[in-house]
Amino acid sequence: MTAESNTASSSSSDTNIEEQKTEVLYGAENIIKRTLEDLPNIKERFDNCTDFTGPSVFIKTSIWKEYLKMKDRGIKLRKIYH
Repeated sequence: MTAESNTASSSSSDTNIEEQKTEVLYGAENIIKRTLEDLPNIKERFDNCTDFTGPSVFIKTSIWKEYLKMKDRGIKLRKIYH
């Protein structure tokens, strides 16, 4: 199982410099750990695309609890499965 993590930040100055980073994670444990670290920091929306194995990992771990917390915080959630 692999996952890509994209992060972006922008400056509040007039130049609005945007920095992006893509990180590829390998192994279910590493993906779950990183996901649980990142989900509480999401401020506006969560867009996720995964293969057919994603939903079972998502629901069978504590990721589901964090997902529900995001929903309660008003975060826009979108999951795409292929």
